[in-house]
Amino acid sequence: PLSDYIPPTPPETGIAQLRVWVTTARQAVPIEGARVVITKEDGEGEGQLIKILTTNQDGNTATVDLPAVPAEYSQKPGYAHPYTLYAIQISKPGYFTVQNNHVPLYGSISTIQPVDMTPLPEEAGLESSQEIVVSESAPENLQ
Repeated sequence: PLSDYIPPTPPETGIAQLRVWVTTARQAVPIEGARVVITKEDGEGEGQLIKILTTNQDGNTATVDLPAVPAEYSQKPGYAHPYTLYAIQISKPGYFTVQNNHVPLYGSISTIQPVDMTPLPEEAGLESSQEIVVSESAPENLQ
């Protein structure tokens, strides 16, 4: 039956470029020395560790090349998920950890992922393991 049809997933034969820009105070102050962990999502709750980076004095990581579905598949009907999903975790002592899930990347596209970190309250005595999870919404109905 037609309801059992599962659209094919396009191959990850492209390269996406990603740079993470980490700031605080609504992008007014760059955060140097933040740890950025990039994981490729597999759809089953697990992920494959891809890169661990550190931000520079401007709050930027190096630009990294990541495997991704070529962008042209987003313009072709009939393919499931014409993008590749990544998770990006950003941490630094004294700040809440930020977890960006479901970040879609496309081959041949350069992406800057902005992250605004929140300082931990000094008087609260909170551990640096406090986490803020931000789930990016994946594109829908790309036909």
